[in-house]
Amino acid sequence: KEPSPRTESEKHDYNPALHKKTMNDSSKPTIEIDGSYKEGGGQILRNGITYAVLLQKKSVTITNIRANRPKSPGVRPQHLAGMRLAVEIGNASCSRGNDSGGGELVGAEVGAKTVSFVYEGTYGTTADKGDCRDNDTEHTKTFVADTGTAGSIALLLQAAFLPAMVKAMRQPHRKPPTTTPTVTIELRGGTNATGAPQIDYITDVFAPFINSYFQQYDNNKLPAEEPPLDIQIIKRGYFPKGGGIVHVNLRPPSSLISSSIISKPVTTFPPIQLTKCQPIASISIKAFHAGKSPAWIAEKMASGAMKELKKAWRDNPSFRKRFLNAGEVIMEENNDMPMSPIINDAAIHITHETNCIGSGSGIFIVAHPNNDDCQTLPCPALASSGLGDRKSPPLQTGSNAAKELIECIASGGCVDRWLQDQLIPFMALADGNQQSEVVCGELTLHSQTAMSVAEQMTGCKFEVERVLDRDGGGGGDAGDRKQEQDDAYGETGRIVGGHIIRCRGVGFAYA
Repeated sequence: KEPSPRTESEKHDYNPALHKKTMNDSSKPTIEIDGSYKEGGGQILRNGITYAVLLQKKSVTITNIRANRPKSPGVRPQHLAGMRLAVEIGNASCSRGNDSGGGELVGAEVGAKTVSFVYEGTYGTTADKGDCRDNDTEHTKTFVADTGTAGSIALLLQAAFLPAMVKAMRQPHRKPPTTTPTVTIELRGGTNATGAPQIDYITDVFAPFINSYFQQYDNNKLPAEEPPLDIQIIKRGYFPKGGGIVHVNLRPPSSLISSSIISKPVTTFPPIQLTKCQPIASISIKAFHAGKSPAWIAEKMASGAMKELKKAWRDNPSFRKRFLNAGEVIMEENNDMPMSPIINDAAIHITHETNCIGSGSGIFIVAHPNNDDCQTLPCPALASSGLGDRKSPPLQTGSNAAKELIECIASGGCVDRWLQDQLIPFMALADGNQQSEVVCGELTLHSQTAMSVAEQMTGCKFEVERVLDRDGGGGGDAGDRKQEQDDAYGETGRIVGGHIIRCRGVGFAYA
């Protein structure tokens, strides 16, 4: 239902009468989530709406949205675009006949402090849907979301990924099954934004892990050109204009196609088992300068990162023993200290991005594990990043990015802090016949928040065990802990040390 017209002074205020009426009109039970809890950011909106869209059982009202953000509390353009995209994809999935009913957003506008997602047996109003284009392909639509700002494209994808993947995975249960992308999304905004994963993280860490996750039990995996999740960067966009364009193609894993053909469909997400940290086999450093930004800035960032990595190898035993063949070292030139060839031979790429809007610079560092003896789900890569800032010298930006990765490696986790909270929804929704278990380092505030929202929305229960030393980690020394508190992602409330996150999922069935 469309909200009744309001005056400018009432525009962003919570309207109890409107929400009470909307809730009473819905036959679904309603959950209220405090949007200021712990991390208190857009993640609560993204996850809360995603669960409501997928579960088709509960309406949700999120209050106090970003109330602790002094400069811009409430819904921002990127949050609004992400919510609308998730709802649009979810309702389109409903309209195929897999579930009865759909839902709509109520109160969703820029600046809103309270937003609801309500089921009413319809597919939502036009106002609550984003732009959607029909392709020539019968079963494929291109869903389009635009932040209209430099807001993070990666966070747009976080909001829409699970509804989109579920829609794609339902296709094999229709005849005939196909590997043609069943869901395509065009995302517009900032490709490299502060306080969010860089688009390079999504292409180089998140997507490879997701593709392995959905194909881990498949002996006849799809060729590289046909993965379940394929991401193409069409144009990069930087602050303040944004304007970046990313295309996302989703198709059902080949295991679903083969199981559908033999009438034994798989309809639940597998649990996540990441309990053995694989040794680091290689490191790559990508430093970029875009638009009018000069090359020396990227070169300085790479230099700062290399200097910090070499220092950590010499001074940090917890970091050093995570590497493959850690005992094999070489003598540095003009230095009596031995150095790992993995560090010494790190692949450094200085790139000039010209297909972009705006100018910028940054660095992206990836540690690749050796998964040769992995039986099912391989360990994901570990990564860190930094963006150019006039207040920080490029050398320091590179050094800080390296310190983040060093702390991640030394803590002994199988996942970095960016992927850690992104796995929580998969763990909550997974098949409950086997428990999910993920070994990580520090427990980020984003993960703590994500677990709380998951428990409220799905009824699952998370358990966290703190371990002081596991596979070479223990949270580092006092200096590491101080640096940890100064980092830029989910700071206050982070818990240092090593942890094991466990959850027995609710067995969400997508078909």
